[in-house]
Amino acid sequence: MAYFRSFFGGGGVESEEEDGAEIVEKMVERAETCTALEDRRDAFRALRGMAKKLRLAVGTMGLNVYMEVLEKERSNQELVAITLEILVAVLSSDDESTDDDELGERLAEVMLKKPVFIPSLLAAVDDYDITVRRVGIQLMTSLLRHRGPEVQAAVMAQPTGVPHLVDIVHDRREVIRNEAVLMLCELMLLQIQQLLAYENTFVHLLDIIDTEPLDSIIIEDCLFVILNLLRKNTMNQQLFRENNLISRLGVMLNSFLYGSEEEETDTGEWVKQRTANIIFLLQVIRSMVSPDNVVTNTHAAQKALHQTKMLAELCRVLLSEMGLPVEVLTETVIAVAEAIRGNYTNQEYFASTSLITNENMNRSSLVVLLISMTAEKQPFKMRCAVFYCFLSYLHDNEFGKTKVIETLLPANQPDTALSTGSLICQVSMGNRRVQMRAGVLMLLSTWLKNCPPAVAAFTENEDNLHYLTTQILDDCGEGTESEQQVLKGLMAFLLLVCLESVEDANLRSSLEQLVERRVGKEMVIGAVEGLSRTEQFVPHLLKMLRPTGEFNGTASNDSIIQSFKDLIKRQDEEIAVLKQEAKKSAAQIEQLKQASDKSALEQEMESLRKKLQESCALNSQTESMQIQVQEMCRVNEQWRGEAAKYKQWAEQWQQYQIAQLPNPTETAIQYLQQQVQQLEQQLAYGYQAFEDYGKATAKYATDCAEWKRRAEAAEADLAKEKESNKQKNAVENGESGQSELALLKAEQEDLLVLLADQHNKITQYRNRLKELNEVVTDDDDD
Repeated sequence: MAYFRSFFGGGGVESEEEDGAEIVEKMVERAETCTALEDRRDAFRALRGMAKKLRLAVGTMGLNVYMEVLEKERSNQELVAITLEILVAVLSSDDESTDDDELGERLAEVMLKKPVFIPSLLAAVDDYDITVRRVGIQLMTSLLRHRGPEVQAAVMAQPTGVPHLVDIVHDRREVIRNEAVLMLCELMLLQIQQLLAYENTFVHLLDIIDTEPLDSIIIEDCLFVILNLLRKNTMNQQLFRENNLISRLGVMLNSFLYGSEEEETDTGEWVKQRTANIIFLLQVIRSMVSPDNVVTNTHAAQKALHQTKMLAELCRVLLSEMGLPVEVLTETVIAVAEAIRGNYTNQEYFASTSLITNENMNRSSLVVLLISMTAEKQPFKMRCAVFYCFLSYLHDNEFGKTKVIETLLPANQPDTALSTGSLICQVSMGNRRVQMRAGVLMLLSTWLKNCPPAVAAFTENEDNLHYLTTQILDDCGEGTESEQQVLKGLMAFLLLVCLESVEDANLRSSLEQLVERRVGKEMVIGAVEGLSRTEQFVPHLLKMLRPTGEFNGTASNDSIIQSFKDLIKRQDEEIAVLKQEAKKSAAQIEQLKQASDKSALEQEMESLRKKLQESCALNSQTESMQIQVQEMCRVNEQWRGEAAKYKQWAEQWQQYQIAQLPNPTETAIQYLQQQVQQLEQQLAYGYQAFEDYGKATAKYATDCAEWKRRAEAAEADLAKEKESNKQKNAVENGESGQSELALLKAEQEDLLVLLADQHNKITQYRNRLKELNEVVTDDDDD
């Protein structure tokens, strides 16, 4: 597990996750080793239940078992379905977005590295069992979302990979068919549009649309697939047109606008999904006649739109009062614009269409569009679309340009009706002072931001500051109340920009005093806050940023959710960066700790070296003391030898003298007295030597014990650094010192025994003298 955690970038594992990983490991082992089918099925079900919570453990530990089931046990449909559900669960995150699901991408990469995975998955998708096929398609969709290019290459490497996926759309079971459409949506993002087009994908998808209700989301998915197949793909556009499928788009458009025969006509508000569906349909039509396409394809598609009466239907939508949503009407205007752009026949047909008003006045389509462009209440996007349609009418249309110019020239008969020229003049000469002032204020704010020289030049002219301060207090002139609030807010913002960007402290102080005296801080802050509550500011704040301008059928509230998702994503990225920095800091701290520990270890080694040197010195002193002890022992041995020799001589001499003397008793007594005196002297010398020797021995024993204690302390310190050899020598030295001490003690005891024997003999001699009636002094007794 440590390997997989390092591979997938996982952090520390809590105790619960460790317990869960152990359970997963046991379940995988049970699924792999059990022979009973029920036990294996129960193990797979348990893994399926833990797949959402323990994605990494379930996905990695049992991957080999899953591959074996998909490859070798295809006949067991229940087990295969459970296995596919496990793989779908480990690839799906709780978050709706899969862009940041790094774990899912890693698991998908590991799965795709198994050679048997894609063939087994295609076989499961080809299985007719509803559960196996449905879950197999879901797994294929998840893989395409995570690892699109790899899955594309693997599917195309199979002989009939793409045809099998397209054939699933023919499945009559609605669940399977809808899942297949979602899978095709993911396939559309890859470079296999040509293969899908040749597999009659257009026909299959249009057949599905015919069977669905008008407000079905399945229609949106199918149109999304068709749109991606046609967009900027010349071969697919030609194939779509040659199969006469544009006429089917006209029938579909008529059904969306007026409803089918089976459904009742709905005169109320349009359902949002139905609005999204018709907008996707109009975008499919635009993809056929887009100016970005090849010119020949565009002209052929424009001709087909005119022949199939679809252009007439679109023009009728523009001139009718059907109560269509603004988004649908805007998309219809753009579709008409691109259908007539550069095509004289379509341009003349568009100009020939007209609207009969309530006053029985006949107004051409150009006039109707220009009226909507000059209307203040029309949305800005709608007015831009109308302007684009007018430009498309004039594109490569010399006759149309001439007709427009003629409406600008004076006529012989006065005509009170609106004309194209008058409406163009009205647009060009219209009073939009509020917008101009707002644009100038935004330009100045951008110009003066972080530009002190520009601020200095702007504030030098007192008229500028006077104008700004007076306009904030008074009404800004023309415009609605909301527009006036916008102008006040922009002026207050411009003053704050000047205060922020000025460098001179004196100038800033004087400017602050001027604003405080003329306007007041509360008024400036209130003007800026009021700008954020205007109807011009709030819609743009909540508007979703769509570079392509596509409509996805979601409400404006979804833009707020998306903005929060983007904010959370940015915060997650910042958190990831902070985590990386924290890891780097932790690594640096660990390196510093290792360096500190190394220095402390070196200091400890130095102290141990000193202790070792002291121990070596103590060992040398102990050795010198041992030499001295050995020398004393040798002297003691010599002394004992001399004493024994003298004793032997004394006994021999005594016997000889007693044998030679005439009065042996008296002579013997005298001789014994002399000998006793000599022996007493020798005994006194012996006692004195014994005492000196005892003191020396005690001193040596104390010193030896002290050296032994120091040696043992040094040996303990050396043991920490595993200095076995030096420790062994120190121990041996200590043991040899103890053995020498024991030897000295034994020799001392022998000497004491010898002295005791000599003392006993002296005592016997005294007693013998007393028996012979010889006088023995007190000194002799002592």
